[in-house]
Amino acid sequence: MVARGGACALILYELGDLERSAEEADKAWKLARRIGARQFEGNSQKHLGRGLTALGRREEAAALLEEGVAVCRETGFRFMGPELLSALAVATDDPATRERALTEGEAILLSGCPSHNYLFFYRDAIEASLAVGTWDEAERYAAALKDYTRPEPLPWADFVIARGGGWHKHSAPVYVYLSEGLATLELEDGKLDHFQAGEAVIEPANTVMRTVNRSATEPAVFVTFQVSDPEQPFSEAVTK
Repeated sequence: MVARGGACALILYELGDLERSAEEADKAWKLARRIGARQFEGNSQKHLGRGLTALGRREEAAALLEEGVAVCRETGFRFMGPELLSALAVATDDPATRERALTEGEAILLSGCPSHNYLFFYRDAIEASLAVGTWDEAERYAAALKDYTRPEPLPWADFVIARGGGWHKHSAPVYVYLSEGLATLELEDGKLDHFQAGEAVIEPANTVMRTVNRSATEPAVFVTFQVSDPEQPFSEAVTK
């Protein structure tokens, strides 16, 4: 029942049903505590912490994940330690905690551990980096995930890798107005177009590009407009 709860929590999380994911993880955690299954306790805290983070309950999630990390250190850190650390990196608002968690988790990956850690650690590390505007780090983690999955490519991983790099293309031109912050439009050929609040750029059609926030501390808020075939997706992620 504990393993079932963790599996349900993971599936529901990936489907975007965050409330039910958190409910299943919470039930699994309480059951694991009741029967003294410490390893499953840490696993359930990982799933519950991720769900709470996505629901905006970040402080609660971070505290729970810190506890899960401590439990995992008792039961065998290589089994799911990197996953717990990366989930903590996403949840925490403390830069030092984020850096510590990502550094320790990556070191464990480099020394070898079960495969699920690589997949979810790199995804979380990308999300944590994007959230604070450390674009180079997000791209580095995306490249690491690409290297890891190269022998056996996964569509799931390809999606995560593309998000980490931010590279994409549009079937029709996109008009981008920047209402707040500083940004740069970077084309695949290396051309850069810097713009600031109150200015606009055109993202050309069928061209690989990315638009990034130039500040690590302030948000960049975009308003986009596109005229295109309604059957066509707004954009298509591209893996470089």
